Amino acid sequence: MRKSIGKDLSRIAMPVILNEPLGLLQKLCEEMDYTDLLDRASQTDDEYLRLVYVAAFIVSTYSSNYYRTGRKNFNPLLGETYECIREDKGWKFIAEQVKILFKYIYFFC
Repeated sequence: MRKSIGKDLSRIAMPVILNEPLGLLQKLCEEMDYTDLLDRASQTDDEYLRLVYVAAFIVSTYSSNYYRTGRKNFNPLLGETYECIREDKGWKFIAEQVKILFKYIYFFC
């Protein structure tokens, strides 16, 4: 590491242990894990309770990242796809890396 001071970071070999063993596409799918909260929000008539369910869904994305905040995901390759079928929750997640330059990722649930 001492020899790497002042060099471009893209030219330095970094240890794989710094990366999270998941791809970015799979991590996007993890955010959809608590969709049952959105289902409950759509079925309730109380607008304040609905707001609580939606806020809980938004905060739930941080619960899966609490212990892995210091790691970087593996970047997806161009054309890489990820598919997750959750029959128990009634949805299917399909994601594809379509552009490398600005990390355009399209997904469909």
